[in-house]
Amino acid sequence: MNPTWSPWVLTVLSQPTGRPAYHPAILLKIYIYGYLNRIQSSRRLEREVQRNVELMWLTGRLMPDFKTIANLRKDNSKAIRGVCRQFVVLCQQLGLFGENLVAIDGNHHLRAQADDLWSQGSIKAALTCSRSRLMRHAAFALRSFLQERQ
Repeated sequence: MNPTWSPWVLTVLSQPTGRPAYHPAILLKIYIYGYLNRIQSSRRLEREVQRNVELMWLTGRLMPDFKTIANLRKDNSKAIRGVCRQFVVLCQQLGLFGENLVAIDGNHHLRAQADDLWSQGSIKAALTCSRSRLMRHAAFALRSFLQERQ
């Protein structure tokens, strides 16, 4: 398999005065590191870049400040989503995603446990239940609407 990557252009605007801008790839590495380690704050990412050996290695010991990291998110959200989408496509092409098990954890306050894993049968049962509940609500809304018109 030969995955194809489409170019997603990340931009970093440099000011006419001061130091030159950081390369967008360096800032993207910091952003992805923060995402994987649940670090959302750009100020906290700045501290991590200064103290964390993994990030020092990833960035080549470059240490952008929090405003630079925040500006990357603000100015390049569409390009970042594109990079993440291409990563998912690459993982699919390499066969890294299985289709027999789904893990759902929508709340970061809850610990992920073994019982959070859903089998195909439990997913189908949950969808059937949701579908029937939706149909009941739709029927109720339709009856209410028709009664109001009479």
